Amino acid sequence: MYILHLPSWTPNENDPLNGNFIDKQIEAISLYTPSITLRLIKDKTKNHTEINKNNPQNIVITKYLKASFWDKIIGIRQLRLYLKGRKSLSAIINQHGKPAFIHLHVAYPYGVIAVGVAKSLHIPLILSEHWSAYLTHFHANKKDDFSPFQRSLIRSVFKNIRGFSAVSHFLLENIQKHYPKVQGVVIPNVVNTDKFRPVQPIKKEKKTIRERRRRKRQMDRQDDRGGKERKRREKRRRGKEKGENKRGKEKGRKRGKGARGEERGKEKKRRERREEKNGSWG
Repeated sequence: MYILHLPSWTPNENDPLNGNFIDKQIEAISLYTPSITLRLIKDKTKNHTEINKNNPQNIVITKYLKASFWDKIIGIRQLRLYLKGRKSLSAIINQHGKPAFIHLHVAYPYGVIAVGVAKSLHIPLILSEHWSAYLTHFHANKKDDFSPFQRSLIRSVFKNIRGFSAVSHFLLENIQKHYPKVQGVVIPNVVNTDKFRPVQPIKKEKKTIRERRRRKRQMDRQDDRGGKERKRREKRRRGKEKGENKRGKEKGRKRGKGARGEERGKEKKRRERREEKNGSWG
């Protein structure tokens, strides 16, 4: 008995990191149950099948789907993909026998292939979902990020699965807003604990009552010194402002005296002119 995996995202030559976390999940599953993975990769030139049996517990079959002139037409492209994918899945089942169930990774675009084979051969179908397009939080003006065509295919997947898993509670809640009747659980992405380990918490040394009191006295002294220094700075600032105000007033008084003296001098000259005119007329 084995599990037949069908990932919608898979690494390829153009994008070697595409869906690599799905590969890690399948590797972890194969440690407990034999697995066969079918990779369907669209390619411009290749049109053959590669089989990797380096790990007998996890056989990887890669089917390259060569592009065609008819792929420019959306409906025909999807039909060709469905027929080739279903043929490849059926060939694996004919050769290795009926699997315990088909494990679909990401509902779109290969979910319709898994549904067709599962229904025709009466094989249970489960789904592991990683796609954030279900998150209503990121789409304020619409309930999801799917086109009507994508939504119809994904709806058919959720109608025919026995259950599904999501990689986070947040994703699970958003998926169940769309499909509340399907039972789901949270299974996070796997982590290689040989390479990544949680940080060990630092143990704090227990301090005696005497050490705590001494530490408190030190902190109080620092606070006192800091408070005194703040008071000194405030006092200097106020004294500086007071001195500036005093100098400003003195300058103002000097300016006032100069202006009054100049006004008196002008008035004196005007009086002398008037006296001279009166004397000349007399």
